[in-house]
Amino acid sequence: MNKVDDYGCAGGMRCKSPVAQHGCTLQANATASLSVWPERSSYSLTSPNYFPIACAAHERLELAVMRRQRLLLTWMGEQDQTPRSEPVQALDVATRDGAEWLRIQRPDGQSEEVRLDRILAASEA
Repeated sequence: MNKVDDYGCAGGMRCKSPVAQHGCTLQANATASLSVWPERSSYSLTSPNYFPIACAAHERLELAVMRRQRLLLTWMGEQDQTPRSEPVQALDVATRDGAEWLRIQRPDGQSEEVRLDRILAASEA
């Protein structure tokens, strides 16, 4: 196992995040648990500026989309700053307006986008 850098990334494939251009590498581990979410400072949860997430966490979300996995997602609401937690279908990870987003489908069928740095936890549902 390679040493993990400040962004939570370890050796393997090159980081492909268009926002997090910090030159890290991430370990391509298809069996990595989604329940492990890297620690980060709380200022990123309320900041209007995007704070890039760890490459390993980004890769886990992309794998969940590719595998059409249902996730138990916990995230900070953008308007009310209240933590929300519910089972969702991961639909897509996209970059827009200098930030990265996870498009989800909620149990009621409604689609929503969650900014990646507002996600508190993600695990297989």
